[in-house]
Amino acid sequence: MKVKKFSKTIDSPLPHVYRWCTDFTEDDPKLTDSTWQRRVLEKTRSRRVFVDIYGREDGNLKLAVNIVSLRPPNFWHLDFFGDPRNEAVDYRLTSLGEKKTRLHMVFRFGLGRSEADWFTALRDKFAPAIEKDYRSRKKQQSLHSVAPLS
Repeated sequence: MKVKKFSKTIDSPLPHVYRWCTDFTEDDPKLTDSTWQRRVLEKTRSRRVFVDIYGREDGNLKLAVNIVSLRPPNFWHLDFFGDPRNEAVDYRLTSLGEKKTRLHMVFRFGLGRSEADWFTALRDKFAPAIEKDYRSRKKQQSLHSVAPLS
């Protein structure tokens, strides 16, 4: 079994990173300017199930079924069943203070180019998006907490 580990520090508190990373929406491909599509089938407190649809150069579609087991407040596990490989990924968050979180990822099974591409997307797109979302929410909260003028 092949195993590959990655980690990334994100400038946002752990609860925000956990919520953001485990939301899984149909808009997620837009974060990486991707052409694949996501269809969310189930969202419960303990599980997410979704299908990713990819176009192939030969015109055919390939599908991947993703089952995510949630273990709040800092862990989730992804089982990915797709064409041409299957994989499992463990995600764990570690707080590095009030406003920093370390995301640890352990990939198992079908390691290949897609994992390197995914980590590059995380570093270049997802982590900054999480940080931007956190700053935006924090700013909105501070605007609403200003006392009205008398």
